[in-house]
Amino acid sequence: MDIYYNRKIKCWSTLHQTDLTFGSNKEKLSTISSITSDCIAFQISQTKNNIGPIIGILVSYNKKNKLSGNGPLFINLQKELTKLGGIVIIFAPEDISETEVAGFVLDPKENRWIHVKSPLPHVVYNRIPFRKTEKQKPYQHAVQFFANKNIPFFNPSFLNKYEIYTFFKEHPVLKPFLPPTMLITDQNVLYDFLKKHKNIYIKPVEGKKGNKIINIKINQDDSITAKTPKETKEFSTFIHFWNYFNSTNDPPSYIAQKTIEAAKYNGHRYDFRLLILYDKDKYVLKGVGIRQSVSQEITTHIPNGGQLLPYHALRTQSHDHFIDTLVKYCGDCLSNQLGFFGEFSIDACVDIYGNYYLFEINSKPMLFDELDIEQARCTQLAKLCYQLGNFNIPE
Repeated sequence: MDIYYNRKIKCWSTLHQTDLTFGSNKEKLSTISSITSDCIAFQISQTKNNIGPIIGILVSYNKKNKLSGNGPLFINLQKELTKLGGIVIIFAPEDISETEVAGFVLDPKENRWIHVKSPLPHVVYNRIPFRKTEKQKPYQHAVQFFANKNIPFFNPSFLNKYEIYTFFKEHPVLKPFLPPTMLITDQNVLYDFLKKHKNIYIKPVEGKKGNKIINIKINQDDSITAKTPKETKEFSTFIHFWNYFNSTNDPPSYIAQKTIEAAKYNGHRYDFRLLILYDKDKYVLKGVGIRQSVSQEITTHIPNGGQLLPYHALRTQSHDHFIDTLVKYCGDCLSNQLGFFGEFSIDACVDIYGNYYLFEINSKPMLFDELDIEQARCTQLAKLCYQLGNFNIPE
């Protein structure tokens, strides 16, 4: 059926029908006898007398006071929901009131975002792009608000690399896949870790896309070689390296991790990017991407010069078994510890000896460059929103 939003009077209506409600708070819909030029039509589903679902996507304001988020993902999700009859509304924590949210929906004809007021959503998908926003009171109040209203909310937060390591190292199945890892608290613990493993990575606990990652190696003369994706620096002693590192970074916000000598393909290391989503009562794999280093060997991330490879070029039964194991256990472990995650991605690898390693988990995956994986993602996200919002998926 169609529902209409009148931009002039900021009101949602139906044509003639009088017994319908809209949104999770079941706001009674007004009726109109005719469609005017101010009305924008949206196709929508119906469960009993409640229409929807309204899928809330929580984002945040940037420094220019504009809503910031992954626009292409939101557009792709709306296109998928349009096939089923659902509406995406994008809003920030500050845009929530007791009975409605103010935000943006995609005009299906003009394909542009328009500002609307809407009843409360049936489900909320957290895509806030800034870690600092999640630490502020408006976000925390929003999470509590949706909990009080019994509105399903998924992907509750960004992840901390060391926190995830501490969770997973207690898991009997996942523990063997973790590289030796420590939280950098002072120079002595880092030096001892480096002396033991010889070659390590230093990573920010709240980093992404390989940003601020450093590979350091202790040489036979106790000098230090430090590499980033952009440069190599030499230090005559560890103390010289520490003074440099300490002056430019905040050590307690970094971990150290033993360097894993990843398997190579055509002379360059590669690793796995896995996309996992929840479906009904379990986590399912929606795609495997291969990222290979090319211009440097520190990281395989595309922004740092990595390239894509198709999974079928390297696929083995052993790889499949490892991936299936991660899919089976990682999502449940995450959700049991931190709240429900509807989607996440995993960075993992196999080393030159055939051992498998789990590096990190991302709770807010960016767009996958593989179009088939991204399509599968949006299809499943749409289905997940229907499931969580208690709407039947149209046949």
